[in-house]
Amino acid sequence: MLNIYKTNRGTVRRYDGTVLKTGAYDTWFNVKSAHEARSGTGTVRGYFDDSLVLTVDDRGPATRYFKNGVYNHGSGRAEARFSNIQYWTR
Repeated sequence: MLNIYKTNRGTVRRYDGTVLKTGAYDTWFNVKSAHEARSGTGTVRGYFDDSLVLTVDDRGPATRYFKNGVYNHGSGRAEARFSNIQYWTR
């Protein structure tokens, strides 16, 4: 899960707080994720603007899905826009 915060003109962080990108407000950027799932622990790689920024183990077998959008963040306005979404599977 990715979260965005007000600091540094929009800081994108992984759910654990790891900074993945700054300067994300009011700009388009490319995000790719590659999940190599295995019967045990697999690997997740994250790319921003075609640069690898994250490589972590997944949390083991489970049902996975992708959600594009925003969750309730309190007051004010939240917006996310998406373009040219593609999913690949083996």
